[in-house]
Amino acid sequence: MKKTQEAESVKTLTTAEAARLVGCAEITIRQWVRRGKLMPIARIGRYMVFARSHIEYLRSHFGGKK
Repeated sequence: MKKTQEAESVKTLTTAEAARLVGCAEITIRQWVRRGKLMPIARIGRYMVFARSHIEYLRSHFGGKK
């Protein structure tokens, strides 16, 4: 599988969607990125895109919304 096909198959979330899934504020997601605790898989201008699997891992390990 080519890298572009792999990237397209990854389910992604915006900062707002990630915050809702974890159960925190958007600013918390941005702070985690600045502190190196979370890495976006892409940046489009000022927007960040996250792999859904990374956010689900955070939610399961840090007690976010189910």
